[in-house]
Amino acid sequence: MGLTKKVADLLGLAKKSTSTAAELQSALESAKADAEATQADLESAEAAYLASLTDLDEAASARADDARSAARRSADRAVALVELIESRLADAIAREAQAAKRAAYDAAKAASAKASADLVRIYPKAAIQIRDVLLAVAQAEVDVQAANEDLPEGAERLHGPETQLILAPGYEREDISSEEIELWCVDGDRSRVLPDDQQKKVRRIEGNRALYAWPGGDPNLNVTLRKFRKEVYYPHRSPDRAKSPLAVTVLPDLNTHAPDIWNSNGTSGSYALATMKSLIRKGGEYVKPAEKERELQTDLIPLLDDFGI
Repeated sequence: MGLTKKVADLLGLAKKSTSTAAELQSALESAKADAEATQADLESAEAAYLASLTDLDEAASARADDARSAARRSADRAVALVELIESRLADAIAREAQAAKRAAYDAAKAASAKASADLVRIYPKAAIQIRDVLLAVAQAEVDVQAANEDLPEGAERLHGPETQLILAPGYEREDISSEEIELWCVDGDRSRVLPDDQQKKVRRIEGNRALYAWPGGDPNLNVTLRKFRKEVYYPHRSPDRAKSPLAVTVLPDLNTHAPDIWNSNGTSGSYALATMKSLIRKGGEYVKPAEKERELQTDLIPLLDDFGI
């Protein structure tokens, strides 16, 4: 692209009313580079003209003077273009800032109108529902307390409504099976019972005595057949508690006869906004305790045998 066309393009962009600040900023950087280049050309033309004055060729001096004049016009035009773009850039920045303010204003106006409509449509009914729920909870707590004070025969104590939200129930021990068995153990140490898959790999010597090749150890380990009671059961588990969903936050009142508490000015407004931030942050924290899967447990209890405990 030649300098003349480039200058024309930059000039057109600067004069276009719809040019953005980003476009003008880019154009300004290009125009400043051109201004530096044309200034260098002007200095060269000035030097050439001064040199021609000591030449007897009048025509050469005239051509050098014309070149100097053309270079000065180019340099002056480049400076003027930079100043024009700088002015239009300032206008564009101000215009776009005003447009952003207007967009934010319009969005706030629309959001306020929608929130106002939602508030009058949803809040009164929701407030009544919450009131009714709290009254029902309070009455249920009274009923549960009365029932627990005079339980039917064999009945478990009841939990109140909120307690049920945070309580994962516990269980009493439940026995599944109990039997007497004989197992091979390391001689003199009943706690070292051979694994189930190794019980049949002993080499019996006589009676309740045998040898066992311990993997990676003694190939002739003395083992003894001892008596145990094998108990299989679900163990006792105490109840678990979680954080109550009702402890997440306390909502402020909406009093139609009081100042607007949602305004950020003043103590009440600051409290309301802080409360809502807390609600947003904590609202997803509650998770009802999941009931843990019960796991069978097996115990081996040594019994008195011919070798003693």
